[in-house]
Amino acid sequence: MKHLILAFATILLTPTAHARWAEPADASLAVNFETAHIKVKKGGTYVLDIERQVEILKESARTEHGLQRITLQDTSTFELIEAKTINGKKSFPVHKHDVEFKPLASSGPGFDRQKQVTIAFPEVTVGSKLYLKYRRKVPQVEIPGLFYRHFPLGWNEYLQKWTLKIDSEVPLFHEVYDPGPEGKKLIKTEATEKSVTFSLTEPFYRSIWEEEGASMDPLAVIWIAVTTAKSWGDIPQATIHAYESTMSSVLPEKFQSILARAKEQTADIAKINTTTSLLAETVRYVGDWRLVRGAYHPRSLEKIATTGYGDCKDFSVSTGSILKALGFEVHAAWVARGKDWVVSPLKIAAPNFNHAILFARKDGKDYWIDPTNITSFAQGTYSDIAGRPSIVLIPDGRSEFLKVPQLKAETGTIETKVKLAFKGPEEGPEKGPGNGPENVKGSVKAQGEFSLLGHAAVSMTAAELSSTKKTLDYTFVRWLVNTANLESWEVGDYSLKSRIVQDISSTFKYQEQWRPITTTAGSGYLVPIPFYANLLRVRLGPSRVSSLKLEDPVTWRREYRFAGRDVVFSKDIACQGSSPWADFKRDLKRDGKDALLMDTVTLKVPVVPSGELQTAEFAKFQADIIGCMQEAVVVFR
Repeated sequence: MKHLILAFATILLTPTAHARWAEPADASLAVNFETAHIKVKKGGTYVLDIERQVEILKESARTEHGLQRITLQDTSTFELIEAKTINGKKSFPVHKHDVEFKPLASSGPGFDRQKQVTIAFPEVTVGSKLYLKYRRKVPQVEIPGLFYRHFPLGWNEYLQKWTLKIDSEVPLFHEVYDPGPEGKKLIKTEATEKSVTFSLTEPFYRSIWEEEGASMDPLAVIWIAVTTAKSWGDIPQATIHAYESTMSSVLPEKFQSILARAKEQTADIAKINTTTSLLAETVRYVGDWRLVRGAYHPRSLEKIATTGYGDCKDFSVSTGSILKALGFEVHAAWVARGKDWVVSPLKIAAPNFNHAILFARKDGKDYWIDPTNITSFAQGTYSDIAGRPSIVLIPDGRSEFLKVPQLKAETGTIETKVKLAFKGPEEGPEKGPGNGPENVKGSVKAQGEFSLLGHAAVSMTAAELSSTKKTLDYTFVRWLVNTANLESWEVGDYSLKSRIVQDISSTFKYQEQWRPITTTAGSGYLVPIPFYANLLRVRLGPSRVSSLKLEDPVTWRREYRFAGRDVVFSKDIACQGSSPWADFKRDLKRDGKDALLMDTVTLKVPVVPSGELQTAEFAKFQADIIGCMQEAVVVFR
């Protein structure tokens, strides 16, 4: 009798180096000192004086920093006071002909002009010190009436001395997050009602080295914020009015057509999706956060419709104007967009955002709408804004600091089922070069079905608007199997032409070469480690300094049916586990004459914070999931 044996082999990662924070010796550049002084006027405009000296420590920094560029708005002025290279006791001043002032070209249609100052330092070599002193006057700010600064300090930059002083004609508010060890303060703060000075008390450098799946822990760096707004309700009303009045203005003809189509829908989600999908066909997205007349304000609806392009602010007010006509309460919102964006721990009213979206409400239900995507997904949340802090711009001092809903594993599912039929060596082997068993090959014929449900379907929605079905077929097959051994493949019918996110399902077939894996129990077929389980196979230990970056929360299921072989089990195999980070389950059982291997991984979080990685609970969970969800060799006898 032919037997089917499941042989598990745990593959442990062997550390080759210890994860660590970068040390000063790792830095290519050192900031010997930086002193900044900002004088803030009542309307938020300011004058900035900077004196800074950097030291070239490694060859790579000669190219990266020997030519320095400073970008400023068209209305701002720049005065270079002094720039020079210091090599030991000799100084080499930057000549006027090595300083260039010019308009800055953009990669797409721009709404505002920008200027760039380029400074070429002479005689730059390892050991050089580049000294720069300049004044910058800013007579127009992005949010008229508001001055703010919100930034991390020492992130990928080796700071030896650093000071920032801000003097203001109006009261200042500040907040500092200081991760000094054992309560030791790294930032010295001196403040009065209209002045604040921050000084670094000792050199500081934060950069992650030699670590897999690394994500910067926001609590590992210094954060500083200063603002003239006492609370989020104090965001200048002129900016909020710019959004509110635009959304209340007369709809251009193009937008009236979208409104008419949306009115044909009965459900609110369908109305939103119809609006955003038709808007994406009407207006082209050109980029984030572009300034309009020096401010973070949208253009007029007529201008947006006439030009046929817009940025995130334009898309938000365009969508809002139509939804407002459909009976929704709508407000613009600012959010930090991007899967790798590190969210500041500070809560003060100093914006730390890079994207505008739309907050809508109707019949007690809230909707967080990002119409800049090529897809429409009012029934869910896009992963690059999920769980992020957001300021909802509501008039009359009622702006709210809210959190976009987190993405949940139960709202997105990936499922695959595949039946494998083997033609093995014992049924007529084909011989390759050489005589060893590793050159004996057979083939596998597979057929099955797959589904992308809920938010798991977002990435493939509307894909046929940019690719052919043949290309997409290969994309699906490459996701299902290692294509290196594929001989043929076929994917069934599906439609990915709609911009509105909906579940995707289809069937597939493929044939691949099969070179049996040799074990002491016999030769067999290798089932790879589940992708989502493999994300957790990283080095831990007390040297780990970063958070662990995973993927979007999702429920992932796969089923392998091994057909055409007699199977003998002494008992079924099952293992499972649960944790705050992921759940997992594996079952191997007999189903008639077939063997059935079923895996499920539920990924609950996109990032595991560094503090949680150091716990005994996570170490046990990692050992359990690696022990259960291993590579599997299905052995035939």
